[in-house]
Amino acid sequence: MSIPPFNLPSDPGTTVHLREATVADCEQFADTEPGHTERVASTVLNTLQADPAAFTDARDWTADDRILAAFWYHAHTATDTSIHLPYGCPHCGDEHDALIHLNDLAAGYRAIQGRAYRNIEHDGQTLEVRPLDGHAMEEIEQLRSEAGEPGTADYERIMALIERHRIVAALTPPDYQGVRDSRIADMERVVRGLTLSRFEALRESVEAAWRDMAHGLETELVDGECLLLTPPVNCDQEAGHNTRLRFPVRWGDYLPRLR
Repeated sequence: MSIPPFNLPSDPGTTVHLREATVADCEQFADTEPGHTERVASTVLNTLQADPAAFTDARDWTADDRILAAFWYHAHTATDTSIHLPYGCPHCGDEHDALIHLNDLAAGYRAIQGRAYRNIEHDGQTLEVRPLDGHAMEEIEQLRSEAGEPGTADYERIMALIERHRIVAALTPPDYQGVRDSRIADMERVVRGLTLSRFEALRESVEAAWRDMAHGLETELVDGECLLLTPPVNCDQEAGHNTRLRFPVRWGDYLPRLR
């Protein structure tokens, strides 16, 4: 089965060539932790790149690049190109089972406008904001796996760390020459020293920059997890009422499997 190449929405000059998984690939992918979606995505997307000359590490792609790649692979290899999404309807209160077609999701695609970064001013300093990449998404996912049950002290502490890290991981001082770990450590020291009001102002600026760099399919970032946003789904009972659903693209749901 042939999978057409596609361009990264964050960098239309980069073309990705994926191939269909082999039996050996499926055996490798089967040895994965169910809760490590982002880590699985990195393994799958790196393994299935078909052109060594055009290889780029999927950890360097943005979260939305990675979602598009998952969508692209599934759309060109699945026999059923629709997704069932059960949900509780906020309008009539009944349970519905929405049938979402991949073509409808694809209609929301857009390439990034301009470069994949924006400059912001904070406390008299210029900072560069970039979309969260695969490295950051794996780190946030690892934190989430340690959160425990909602409502507990551990859960609240981890959610606070995730909120800090999603901002820290997006920021770079202009012309920074150090390695990523050093940059993260430097920005973490800066952010941890902020008063809450200054952090909230910084977060607002970062999120505004992200909105300006929207690319790929329509998504929302919730507690550090990137969720796909469906087109409006009509209520079966209440005419004229609709709901937009959010759902994660988990590679565990779309992995090529032997059984």
